[in-house]
Amino acid sequence: MPNSKPKVPNSERPITNSGFNIPNSKFQILNSIVAISFILVFISVSCAHAAELTFSSPQIVRGANDTYAVDLILDTKKDNINTLEASISYSDTDFDLKNVLTGDSVINFWIQKPAINNNLIHFVGSIPAGYSGSNGKIVTLVFQPKTETRILVLKFLNDSNNPSRVFLNDPSATEKSILVNQFSFNLDTVTATNLTTSIVDKERPDPFTIAISPSSSLPLNNVFVIFNTEDNSSGIDYYEMAQANTLKEMQDTPNLNWQKIESPTVLNLAQAPRFLAIKAVDKASNFEISVADLKPSKTERISHYVFTLVIVSLIIILVISSFYYRMKRNK
Repeated sequence: MPNSKPKVPNSERPITNSGFNIPNSKFQILNSIVAISFILVFISVSCAHAAELTFSSPQIVRGANDTYAVDLILDTKKDNINTLEASISYSDTDFDLKNVLTGDSVINFWIQKPAINNNLIHFVGSIPAGYSGSNGKIVTLVFQPKTETRILVLKFLNDSNNPSRVFLNDPSATEKSILVNQFSFNLDTVTATNLTTSIVDKERPDPFTIAISPSSSLPLNNVFVIFNTEDNSSGIDYYEMAQANTLKEMQDTPNLNWQKIESPTVLNLAQAPRFLAIKAVDKASNFEISVADLKPSKTERISHYVFTLVIVSLIIILVISSFYYRMKRNK
């Protein structure tokens, strides 16, 4: 009787691929390698979409002695950014950081204004409506050499003590890292013929209003005082507050008792005078003042109520009229 080989079950047969016999165990290893490769590719693609901060080429500052300005630019890589935190180092031995200008920035609110600590610049800024783009100006840094060194080196840091990161404009405020780069500029190559700028600011900050907001979280008679404005040239430097009993006193602005303040602040209405003034001062010392009446008279309160009632009534009438017109048109 001829010898016959036992049949091998399908599950145990080697897999043939292009003439090569590959055992099942080896095929599983290859599957794992392919899967890992796909994961690595996915991670690299995700990292490529992290936000990136870069610097523009230095510009000579007109009217200043051997002074240069560089713009910090945000590229969101198609993400929608809500908050940005950055840490930047430079050589404070070789360069003076003369100014950090925030005018014309895409940042609307500074959670932590740009602060300089030795050779480190750090800030946290927010864009409540979100920002997505490749050329978002954040700040302008103004440097002046202190030594013969003409190479300006700016480096982004990203560690536990000096983070650089963004938070997306989504419900979870998803955190993403920033591509960390180092930039080196030779100031001797900067010419005044095609790269000049001026940082002279003669414009006042934008007009603004003061919001008085009660809150159940505050003690009796205490309210939040909220304010904010922008300056499109040098940027807002600080705010000051003053109080007066009469408008005549309030108009004597140089003699008011101005005190530096930040928004929001808490005010006790029972102890406060009638009028409150907030002064916004930019980095060129230009200022804009807004005044709020904390204790309007009964006549003024009634007038305000009537005005609000009239506006609301007009809106309701317009809505009803529009609805009635559509109903007739559809008949």
